[in-house]
Amino acid sequence: IESEYTKKGAPSECIYIDTDSVYFSSAPLLNGVDPKTFTVALAREMETKCNKFYDILAKRLFNCDKHRIVIKGEAVMSAGFWVAKKMYAMKKVFNLETDEDEDDIKHKGLAVVRSQTPPAFKSLMSSMLSDILSLKGKKDIDATVLDFRGKLETLPVLEIAKSTGVKEMSKWMEKGNKSLNSFIKGTPGHVKAAIAYNNYLTYIGKDKLHSPLRDGDKIKFVPLRENPQRISRMAFKNYDDPPEVLALIQEYIDYDEVFRSEASKKLQAFYDALGWGLIPTEINQ
Repeated sequence: IESEYTKKGAPSECIYIDTDSVYFSSAPLLNGVDPKTFTVALAREMETKCNKFYDILAKRLFNCDKHRIVIKGEAVMSAGFWVAKKMYAMKKVFNLETDEDEDDIKHKGLAVVRSQTPPAFKSLMSSMLSDILSLKGKKDIDATVLDFRGKLETLPVLEIAKSTGVKEMSKWMEKGNKSLNSFIKGTPGHVKAAIAYNNYLTYIGKDKLHSPLRDGDKIKFVPLRENPQRISRMAFKNYDDPPEVLALIQEYIDYDEVFRSEASKKLQAFYDALGWGLIPTEINQ
């Protein structure tokens, strides 16, 4: 069932196709009948017809009475949109593989709920997908984006900090350099944050009271605004952290950069797919 978001420009019965998948709209054939019931029946009929054709194809082209070419229906959806090849989201209403009704959102290739994604942004992106696939309009989606950005600075740091593991810290540290920003050019951002944490412990004289970060540790980290120590990113463990580190983060966390890195690019991909232009910000309103 085609939504208004599945394709920009003139409507097309073939919504999407790649190596092993194809999605068609049944909308032109509905003529007032129940969409889900009709589409499930149509999908089953097309399965049967295609598989009978493959039997003929195998015999005539390959001289095989038995073959492994089979086409199977996957799902009936009420709405869906594609950002790029193998990057999509859909709202499933029927599972053709289990022959059962289903109310679920499926997405593939979209960076919305990765393990590193901060909890607040996981919630935002999941909510955005649900709203878009429920056919909420651009005005409502814009309001959600602006509301989230407006509340971002009131959220706990734990809700917006990125989580990851850290390793090979010594590989990126400048030998003999004890400054707060002693790392080699090209150091990954999360490693910079971890090295800055260890260096800051020494700087404030707390390296004997609190354990440093080591290879294999799990960390959380955030970008910082311009600050007296010129630290661009700071990590923390969420346990055994000196109050000075937490105070530095709380005072200088760069909320604009947090939003840009965790939401702007992903949301813009949605807006581009839907033909909605730029995502709303306080700057371009």
